[in-house]
Amino acid sequence: MNTSNANKAPKTKVVKKYLGYVHILFKDRTNYQTMKFENEKQLKSIEKYLTKHRQSWKWATLREIGSNTILAYYHPKTGVERLNLKRYKAQFTAYSLYIIPTSSYKRRTGIEKGISQRIYDLEQIHQYWTKDVLRIDIYVEGKKINSYENGRFLN
Repeated sequence: MNTSNANKAPKTKVVKKYLGYVHILFKDRTNYQTMKFENEKQLKSIEKYLTKHRQSWKWATLREIGSNTILAYYHPKTGVERLNLKRYKAQFTAYSLYIIPTSSYKRRTGIEKGISQRIYDLEQIHQYWTKDVLRIDIYVEGKKINSYENGRFLN
């Protein structure tokens, strides 16, 4: 009788206890990449990956496994800083600039109206300021929120 097979215990499948996952949308893909984690150390490893490849993804969410509740949002501008929904949406806020030229510029070029420009970060506004600009009005969703004149905000 061959007893070599009789002593072997059946293989047990190791069940991993995942705490959550990070849903990532990469720029070159239409579907999401899911990265699961079991502990804080693995989550830090995923966040390190996101930091290293910051230019290749559009956004990511940190979710709980059981309920799929979104715990935090990630955006390439802020890196792996865990954002709430309000701060996350602020990353996508578009500002409409209405650039009002000086009267001498209007006479010189024949332009009658101001110039509209769309930006996503108010830090970029200084690059639109020249000696030919009288004022820049800033709008969000059609409402004027501020003006920029002589290199500073008025409100």
